Amino acid sequence: MDLSTQKAPDRLIPILLVIFFANTFLGILTGLVGFHEFSDIIRYLNVILTYACVSVLLWQGTDYLEQYHMDRSTIILLVVTGIFRSSLNPAIDGFFKFIILIFTVFIFFFLLLYWRNIPKTKWFWVGVSLLLSLIVLPISVIETFQPGVFLGMQITPSLGIFLIRDIINNLSFISLYEEILFRGILWGYLRRKDWNENKIFIGQGALFWLIHFWRIGTPITFFITIPISTLINSLLARNSNQILPSVIAHTIMNTIGPILAYYFIH
Repeated sequence: MDLSTQKAPDRLIPILLVIFFANTFLGILTGLVGFHEFSDIIRYLNVILTYACVSVLLWQGTDYLEQYHMDRSTIILLVVTGIFRSSLNPAIDGFFKFIILIFTVFIFFFLLLYWRNIPKTKWFWVGVSLLLSLIVLPISVIETFQPGVFLGMQITPSLGIFLIRDIINNLSFISLYEEILFRGILWGYLRRKDWNENKIFIGQGALFWLIHFWRIGTPITFFITIPISTLINSLLARNSNQILPSVIAHTIMNTIGPILAYYFIH
C-alpha cells in the first residue's frame, strides 16, 4: 500500500510530540530546582500524552500500526498499566489516574474492535530482549563505583514484593511510556517523513540521551549506562519492528540492575 495515500495522524502526532518534549525539559528543570510537585504533574502529563498518541493511532485504524512499532502485547500492557498503576503523589494521583483510565477504556475498546488486524507480538524478539538484558549485570557493577548512587535504596518488606512494586512503577512512569514515545511514536513519525532507518536510529537515540542530561552528575550512568541501554533498545525496536522487546529490556535494566548493584555494595 502506498503510504502517501493512507489516512494517518500526521497532524496530531507532531503536536503531541512537541508537547511531550517541552513537558519533559520543563519537568527536568523544575525537578532540579526543587519544585517536585510540579515535576510530578509533568510526569503524569507525559504518561497521558502517551495514551493520547496510542489512542490517535487506533482511532485512525490499523493500516500503519506496524510503522509505529505497535503490537498486540504492548497495547495490552498499556491497558493493564492504565488500570493497575503505581502512585506518584497523593495530592494529584486521583485526578490524573482518572484521565488515564478514560484513555485506557478508549484503547481497550479499539483493541477488541481491531484485534485481528493489530500486529501479533514477535515472541522470538522478546526472548532476544531477555538475553540482551543480561548486560545489566556488568553495567550495574560499574555503576556502583559512583558514590551514593544506590545507597539510598531500601529493599523492604521483601525482595519479591519490592521487585513487583518497582516493575509496576517503571511501567507506570518510565520504561513503557518512554519506549512507546521514542522507539514507537517518534520512530514512526520520522519514518513517515521519509527519514531512513539509520537516521531515525541515531536521531531518536541521541534525543533520548539528551533528555537525560540531568544525569551528567553521575558520569558513568550518563556516558556508559544510558548510551548502551539506548543502543540495545533501539536495536531491538529496529530489528523486531515492535516495541515490546525494548520495553522488556528497558524495564529489566531499570529494576534488576539497581537491585544487583545494591547487593553488590552491601
